[in-house]
Amino acid sequence: ETMEKFLRSGKLKVQREVPLSKAEIAEKKKSLVIPSGDLRASYSRSSGPGGQHVNKTESKVTLFFKLSSKVLNEATRKRLAGRLRGQINSDGELFVVCQEGREQSKNEIAATENLKRILAENWVELKEEELEEHREEEESRQDRID
Repeated sequence: ETMEKFLRSGKLKVQREVPLSKAEIAEKKKSLVIPSGDLRASYSRSSGPGGQHVNKTESKVTLFFKLSSKVLNEATRKRLAGRLRGQINSDGELFVVCQEGREQSKNEIAATENLKRILAENWVELKEEELEEHREEEESRQDRID
């Protein structure tokens, strides 16, 4: 059907992938809502300095986000899969780890913010454009040469 329209009108509508600017990334990060069904968390003991405290509390947080989420468009999903292969498990989940603080709740907030940042930085908008038939451009160029 699209090709028929192109042949009749001389124009073709195509979708082009457009990465977001820094301002758009910041806005996307603020507005992004991740459904709870697409997210799961795992808690474990943190490593590193901290004395006996790290041996007693499970403050390390690992968030798992399903790349099949309806929040993502297909272009963004592909971009994430291509760029972050090492952060995607065999179940198709993007994982983010945070063990910066001593408190599980603060690490959970930080991991969520990191996840939103990653999603926003890799977000791709699809812009629809009309392409003129290539032959028309060639004809106009040829007319100018003659």
